Amino acid sequence: MLICPQCKSKNPHTNNFCQSCGVSLTDEIAKNGKGNKKTNMLWAIIKPAKNSQRLIELTHKKGKKSQLEVQNLADFFNLPQGSNTNWQRYVFDDLDRTFAEAICPNDCISGKIIDLQPLQQTHLASIRQQHREKLDNLQSNSNGFYLSLAHFWNSLSVPSHALPYLTLERHTPIVPKVYEACQLVDGGVTLIEDRSQWQLLTEFWSSEELPLAQVVWFLDEIAKLWTPLCKIGCSSSLLTESNLRVDEDGAFCLQQLFVDKPQDTPSLKNLVRTWQTWLSNLEDNYRQKLDPIFKQVTSGEIREIEQLRSQLQNLDSDLDTEELHITSEENNFFDDELDRDDDADDRETLIYSMQLDSIIDAGCTNVGSQRKHNEDFYAIETSIIKQENSSVKNFSFRGLYVVCDGMGGHAAGEVASAMAGESILDYFRAHWHDELPDAATIEAGILLANNTIYQTNINNSSSGSARMGTTLAMALLHDCQLAIAHVGDSRIYRLTRKHGLELLTSDHEVGQREINRGVEVDIAYGRPDAYQLTQALGPRDNSYVRPEIQFLEITEDCLLLICSDGLSDFNFVENHWEQYLEPLISSQSDLEAGLVELIELANQHNGHDNITGISIKIKLKPEF
Repeated sequence: MLICPQCKSKNPHTNNFCQSCGVSLTDEIAKNGKGNKKTNMLWAIIKPAKNSQRLIELTHKKGKKSQLEVQNLADFFNLPQGSNTNWQRYVFDDLDRTFAEAICPNDCISGKIIDLQPLQQTHLASIRQQHREKLDNLQSNSNGFYLSLAHFWNSLSVPSHALPYLTLERHTPIVPKVYEACQLVDGGVTLIEDRSQWQLLTEFWSSEELPLAQVVWFLDEIAKLWTPLCKIGCSSSLLTESNLRVDEDGAFCLQQLFVDKPQDTPSLKNLVRTWQTWLSNLEDNYRQKLDPIFKQVTSGEIREIEQLRSQLQNLDSDLDTEELHITSEENNFFDDELDRDDDADDRETLIYSMQLDSIIDAGCTNVGSQRKHNEDFYAIETSIIKQENSSVKNFSFRGLYVVCDGMGGHAAGEVASAMAGESILDYFRAHWHDELPDAATIEAGILLANNTIYQTNINNSSSGSARMGTTLAMALLHDCQLAIAHVGDSRIYRLTRKHGLELLTSDHEVGQREINRGVEVDIAYGRPDAYQLTQALGPRDNSYVRPEIQFLEITEDCLLLICSDGLSDFNFVENHWEQYLEPLISSQSDLEAGLVELIELANQHNGHDNITGISIKIKLKPEF
């Protein structure tokens, strides 16, 4: 199945052009928004089948001069041209250097692969789509989590070496996410994100003047993975120096997973001795404080990873930095059948105070392809207090973000949306002081905006559908504290690497109201008035307006999206976030260009309405 890069509709694999919009589906013409051919660099892990005659022929030469006379995975596995899985799209990159030296028919080999058609649906994505409900149930079931997931993927002929990645997806992005996985006749192939160019953790330690607290934080991040990796037999992944990386934001990540050898399973002592080697070049003061803990492990006084992590936490009394906190909850260990939910790994975790590292925002609106004027309104108003000297760089941030959608079919919807937005901005300029406003203050500001529009309707003797009105979705960000509020069906989403996309608001419309009352979704949205608003600003007085207000704490890097229903209609965000929103979390991404690209694509799907969005990228760092 081919996914059209233009309209995202599905097409038969044999199509050269999209049957819906007519865009080319060939490699040469499928391009990204900047006119460059769109490709994706991946890291391939290939496990040839035992006694595979085809691969023995390909890999009979060993050493640096080994060469494979193949160009892509289809040739590698001797697959026929035009096969349904279209493995021709995966082309070897620098084949001699990355693959040839590692070839051995009975072991995994790995190296760089270029996907020439990243917009085409993968085999693994098809499986996820077909079994989404089953996967959701497994993810929510804490009993036998690892074992159940492994059985599920194994039943679908996913290669065995892909199972560790798939069962550890809760630890993404530290553990790479699987892009593709398939078992073929001559072996299995797993494709993950290419992290080979990321900086080694040990190089990062040497090149940066890190406080001891940050070194301890890295050690704890490694230790936190010890139990889940031991339980799936991949603990050696944490002992390979070239496998431990830091991403562009300085966060700890693994390049890939290595399966432990049954006769040589690493112990906790092996882990600590490895740490001692890696840290040997750091300051003597650091080693003096860490060595007593390490000796407790090597002597056998500390036998469990939880004890080690507890000792790392106890270093806080010797540090001149911010206090390190540890949450104390009862520990439940995995049984021999791996039946403990890995959320328990976080029950005894070093919790560092987080502070803002950077905030970038962008706004965009589009009239759409069918409307003559734009009834949407958006506003961004921020202030920054910066403190910087030769050793410290901190800042305090305050941001107000507003999206209003003038009610379609009502008079002067564009006036109502602008009136509400300006009223909100004026109100919080006067009522937002040294800390985030409380719920009562936020609600008062929203009701003031509603009354302003309502009184205008009354003064103009407007009634019924002639009354102008608007939705409202707003976010107030004060450092790491977030308040959101909404009235109507404009939405607020949050995206994190760990939890994916989350819808933070619930639409104020008839269909959603019926669902809240227990009506089935199909019946609720089968009503002719299902999308009629039950809440809006302007048409009615304050006694009918009940804004929903939530308070959240930002504890990890995230992307917020505030949008009108022109962007969110027909599950557009839910269907496209992985491709268009998830990459924007990266520090190197162009947030404004990414938002524009998303809205332009939405115009092709939801062009019947105005389309407006605000995106906010929030990056954090530990406060040492």
